[in-house]
Formats: sequence, structure tokens, C-alpha cells
Amino acid sequence: MDRKSGISGERARFIAPISADPGLGPASLRFLATHSRHTRIWVSKNSILHALRQFMFKVLFHRVRLFDYKRLLSGWWRDLAFYWHTRNKGNLLFFSVLTLPVIALGFVIYSSIAEKNRNQDLVCLALNVYHEARGEPMVGQYAVAEVTMNRVASKRYPDTVCEVVYEKRWDRIRRRDVGAFSWTELESLSKSERAAWRRAWEAAEAVYDKRQAPTLQGALFYHARNIKPSWARGKKPVARIGKHIFYK
Repeated sequence: MDRKSGISGERARFIAPISADPGLGPASLRFLATHSRHTRIWVSKNSILHALRQFMFKVLFHRVRLFDYKRLLSGWWRDLAFYWHTRNKGNLLFFSVLTLPVIALGFVIYSSIAEKNRNQDLVCLALNVYHEARGEPMVGQYAVAEVTMNRVASKRYPDTVCEVVYEKRWDRIRRRDVGAFSWTELESLSKSERAAWRRAWEAAEAVYDKRQAPTLQGALFYHARNIKPSWARGKKPVARIGKHIFYK
């Protein structure tokens, strides 16, 4: 028995969550204890929501656990087998024979287009490696090819190798469109050296097919060591390979 309110111990424990309210006197507490014999008083909205969520989760978990997946799958497989054994397979065989050549032709066309695009990409990439770094060791040629492919992957540049190699942008100083790679602006190029071209192709193919591990941490720019272009001031250098400095 609570001496201050005159409430029995059991009822006092029942209304304990609300007894801390300073606006409730002994008389109010006795009233609550009298009228809450068969009714539980909830004083927290959060506790109601929490209990409701727990109840819904338990019901959902119980239904999922009792769901008969095996029966569903077995029924589907049984219906498919019944359909297969009861239908006339002549039409199915006819349409299969008719469809297979179409699928094969589509695959051949897709493969030829993909191979054509790959060859075009490799030619442009090898040309860039040849004219930019043919006097470099293989590691330097790999680096030039890697920068080119990094630009293809970047959202700031075109989506194909050839478009990246032959891209032109407006130069405020020269007041004209300037090629991203200087050799693309030359009217006449030096005669190709067979051995140098073969090495450039090998470097381009290795980087294009991702057989050569990247080493430049996403670099997008480079220049020869004997020049200091103004655009390099705000760039972060990541490597010095051969006669070039590479930047992010």
C-alpha cells in the first residue's frame, strides 16, 4: 500500500509510468487505479508504434516461414511437363528450325560489328601510341595508350577511341580548334617504320584488352619533359615515364 496515495502495491506498479506526472495528485491516482482494473493504460505513443511494428513483423515472418515453396515449384514443373507431353510438337519443331538460323545470323552480324569496332579502336590507339611515343620503351608506350583509354572511360571526353584521339577543342590563345594530340594536326606524317609500328600495335592491344595492368592512377594528361605548358600548373603529377610527365 502506497502511504501517500492509498493505492495497493499491484495497482501502484500498474500505473507507475504515469505517477511521475506532477499534475496528478493522490485523488487522481486513486481514480486511475480504480478504473484500470481490466484496462491497460498506455502513456507512450512510441511504445504503441513499436509494439505494432513488432506484431506485424512476427505475422509476416510466420507467413513467410509457412509458405510452401516446394509445392509451388513442383506444381509449376508438373504443369510444364503436362503441356509438353500433351501438345503437338510438330509446330514447335518447325518454329525452332525456323528461328535458329535467324538467331545464328544475328549472332554473326553482332560479332562482325563488334570485331570491326575493335579493329577501328586498335588502329586509332596504335596510331596515337606510334606518333606520340614510338621512341619510348614499351612502358612509355603502355602509358600513352593508358591515358588514351582513361579518356575514353572519362565522362569529360568522347566515348570511342577514335573520337578521343582526333578530338579538337577551342584554344583561347590560338583562337582556333586545337587537336588533343599534336600529331593529328600535321598535314604530312613521317613514313611508318615497320618494327616501331608493330611495337605500338602490341602496346595498344595489350592496354585495350586489359592484359597490361594500369599504372597511372587514372591520369588524363601528359606532356614532354622538355616543355612546360601552362595547363600543367593546376594538375597533379602522378608519374615520370621516359620522356613524358603524366598528370591527373
